[in-house]
Amino acid sequence: MNYPKQVMTLKELTEMGFSKKELLGIYHLRRQNIAWKGGKGGKTSTIYFSTEDLEKHRIAKCTGI
Repeated sequence: MNYPKQVMTLKELTEMGFSKKELLGIYHLRRQNIAWKGGKGGKTSTIYFSTEDLEKHRIAKCTGI
């Protein structure tokens, strides 16, 4: 899948058709390098996703690697 940017927010990805529940599940995984919070990391900070790592995760999840 092609993404318009290398780093995208949770809101941008949900607008592309991703499930918010699925993205938050990825964000809450231990030892993942796909998503992080910007700013000071507070309750209302924006969650960012590396689209390259997100795509690797999606492919691995589909193939069962």
